[in-house]
Amino acid sequence: MAVIMVGDAGSLRRCLSRLVPQISGKPIEVLVPFDNTVEDLGGLRREFPELTFLDLGKVRTVARPGTVEAQHELFDKRISAVFAAGRGEKMALLQDWGAPAADWCERLIEAESLPYAAVGGAVENEGQGVLNWAVYFLDFGRHQLPLVEGPVRFLSDVNIVYSRQALEAVRGLWERRYNEVIVNWALAARGEVLWRKPSMVVYQDRGRLSLSALVRERLSWGKIFGAARAHELSLARLLPYILLSPLIPCVIALRVARKVLSGRRNRRVFLRAFPAFFLLTVFWSLGELWGYLSRKPSPLGEDSG
Repeated sequence: MAVIMVGDAGSLRRCLSRLVPQISGKPIEVLVPFDNTVEDLGGLRREFPELTFLDLGKVRTVARPGTVEAQHELFDKRISAVFAAGRGEKMALLQDWGAPAADWCERLIEAESLPYAAVGGAVENEGQGVLNWAVYFLDFGRHQLPLVEGPVRFLSDVNIVYSRQALEAVRGLWERRYNEVIVNWALAARGEVLWRKPSMVVYQDRGRLSLSALVRERLSWGKIFGAARAHELSLARLLPYILLSPLIPCVIALRVARKVLSGRRNRRVFLRAFPAFFLLTVFWSLGELWGYLSRKPSPLGEDSG
């Protein structure tokens, strides 16, 4: 399995501190990929000697270094690197922003015994403040508890395990740059099952956030999603998405509101976070439209050489 850095050393320590006690005596190898843009991890490497810190060196990005786009590109390439380096029959992914529940590894082992290409779990929020809740609802509203176990259309890459056989079948789609939408859609198109296991839970915490930074992030991440869909669909099939893109914020808001209200959890905090949540969906939709029209960045990473 792999823990992918998207935050800072503090986020990584929080995640590893909850994960490492669970792997003792279990046949689980943990890879932590990093590159030259990551701050010194010497302290963490000494603190967690049982883990394999995978040094990727200098990773070239198409996007200008230091931008949100480049940060996401590095994140995608870290996943590509661990997929290539992993030796097991299964490959699980966590993000350092998402610390695993105390029984996560046991639930992971159960998930690995299931005969499915990919099994994903639930995502709960542990972050404080309106912005943490707003970004949580936007990113993981569909993955919050309660959930029903069974086949689904969407799984999150922050809490997922793939079979090696399934990954190798679509290797050309992730070997340069991993994109969860492209990989998972390709597996589904091959007739593979994406399975949701709600008992496999991680807890999201982005720490201190600023609205301006989140706006830039939403534009960038929406663009990545839009480009992925643009590469997947013909122009005729993409045109309705382009024309209806002004409705994206309303569609997202209604979907999340329905989930929150039907689940009878987090209703009050959803209402408090709704103005920030809706604002971020607007910027996401602008980015998504940008991705539809530009078809960049390439979700397969061909433009990265």
